[in-house]
Amino acid sequence: MAAPSKNFTSIPDSSIDADSPLDTTLMTQIRDGLVHLEEWLGKNYIAGVDHRHNGSDSALTTIDVSVDDYLSHSNDIERFKTVATSGIYEKIKESLLRGEGTLRIKFEAYATTGSGGSYHAKIFRNGIEVGTEQILTSSYVEFSEDISGWSDGDLIQIYGRRVGGATILVQNLRLYGDVVFSAASHKDY
Repeated sequence: MAAPSKNFTSIPDSSIDADSPLDTTLMTQIRDGLVHLEEWLGKNYIAGVDHRHNGSDSALTTIDVSVDDYLSHSNDIERFKTVATSGIYEKIKESLLRGEGTLRIKFEAYATTGSGGSYHAKIFRNGIEVGTEQILTSSYVEFSEDISGWSDGDLIQIYGRRVGGATILVQNLRLYGDVVFSAASHKDY
């Protein structure tokens, strides 16, 4: 890690009380302190997600996700898809993971009754099946699975399929584990 280009200076309380002027010296100290921190931490620093210290160095890293009942991300908006091809899974919702390890994934789904048949939902990772096939009914049911092997940047997806004709609805895709997600980390389909 290169040394920061600006020095960090502690600003005394007497410089920021109500009677102190806002002058060039104070503004320079504030600016230099922020530049120092940004260079020391790294421009892409996200607290608790991608940064660690080993006592003498500072480096980017991912965090380990562990399964628990801590809600770390929710993509609650209801999305639906009229599944066009019988028997083929089609994507309905997804979220982008910032972390790695095992997650408890919960979602709610149901299928409108079409011309008969059966309706299913399943968790996918990057377009590949990883979850258990869930049988859908005509009202929302919550499904929950603990799935390991997630890596930083993986897409957590809910796909649906029909055998017969129906529209599949999914809402409340929720991820549980000790992980932080970026603010723009979900995509809805």
